[in-house]
Amino acid sequence: MTTRVTTEMRRPHGLWSSSWIFVLAASTAAVGLNNFWQFPLLAGEHGGAAFIVVYFIFVLLLAFPLMVAEVLIGRIGRKSPVYSLHLISLHFKSTPLWSLLGWLSIITILLLLASLSVVGGWVIAYFVRSSAGVFSGLTESGVNSIFYQFVEDPEKQLFWLGLFVFMTTAVVARGLKGGLQPMIKYTAPALFALLLVLLVYSI
Repeated sequence: MTTRVTTEMRRPHGLWSSSWIFVLAASTAAVGLNNFWQFPLLAGEHGGAAFIVVYFIFVLLLAFPLMVAEVLIGRIGRKSPVYSLHLISLHFKSTPLWSLLGWLSIITILLLLASLSVVGGWVIAYFVRSSAGVFSGLTESGVNSIFYQFVEDPEKQLFWLGLFVFMTTAVVARGLKGGLQPMIKYTAPALFALLLVLLVYSI
């Protein structure tokens, strides 16, 4: 284990070029895709304003402290989750079993990637269809019919899923400065602009 940690410490790791890009990345990750496609439905089904109040209470009590802890672990360790927790446990002379929490976080991320990649494929497919005017003039039942036809076609599902995974891999493979940071710089403001447009449209 010590040899693996030493090897990890010698590897160069990318650093964020500016604080505001990191804030954009963290904010985008915190907002997430679920807040766009699940939150409105859940809020409508579970009490509206009361649900939102409880939601924000749990965000402040649970989600925000966990996010701060995650940022601090990354800032102190500057390695992968497993090695960061291992090095921190060594520094504070604690049990090395804390590194298991790093493995748990990696497994959780893989599970989220597996599920959200499917939704990401849907987003790309619907963006192409809406840009082509497929949904123009359709009623709610017509839109639902297109969706059910889409999800029941495994070949189309696999194609859009593969395209999403390919695009994600292409960005991640270029590293932090060559891939993720330029992507965040342009897409994060677009995400919040889209959120503002949806807010104005819903009024």
